[in-house]
Amino acid sequence: MPCLLQYYKCANGTLTEELCEHGLLYDGKGNVFDNCNYHWAVNCDGRYSDVVPHTGGACEYDFGIFSAGACETYYRLCEHGVPLDYPCTAGLAYDERIHACNWPDLMLETCKPEQVVGFSCPDYVDPKSLSAKFLPFPRFPSGECGSYIICVDGHPRRIGCGDYQVFDDETLSCQDPEHVPSCRK
Repeated sequence: MPCLLQYYKCANGTLTEELCEHGLLYDGKGNVFDNCNYHWAVNCDGRYSDVVPHTGGACEYDFGIFSAGACETYYRLCEHGVPLDYPCTAGLAYDERIHACNWPDLMLETCKPEQVVGFSCPDYVDPKSLSAKFLPFPRFPSGECGSYIICVDGHPRRIGCGDYQVFDDETLSCQDPEHVPSCRK
């Protein structure tokens, strides 16, 4: 028995047979559209799903989240067969395995973090430098007020300071903008 593409809905005393849109399966939670969720997010308990992708076009399914290729810094969200492209947060790339944006150093088999982040971690960090204070994850300025770069196992990650904070190149920490003249707006 396949996962459910159709289900019964009872509203105001009327029972109707409903059908999940292409790319969706019934899960009763309505996470995406009318009690249906992305087919890959529904637990089929060992049963198979017979959702067949389109053979062409911008959307593999009428409802889905897709990448245009390995290590892309955006993803495509399709709703009712209409594709919309959304950027990942700066420094992240779309990861098909988790259907979300992720740090590129967690996708080394398909991604080069240095290309996504725009920074290469140094082979050596001077122990007297301010960056060394943060070892084993040394920090470096990103060139943007709202973020900085840390190195994890020799690969860069862009980290955001968060709401209402900016990165101070002199302390290598996030501060209130009033304390960082170069980042005041």
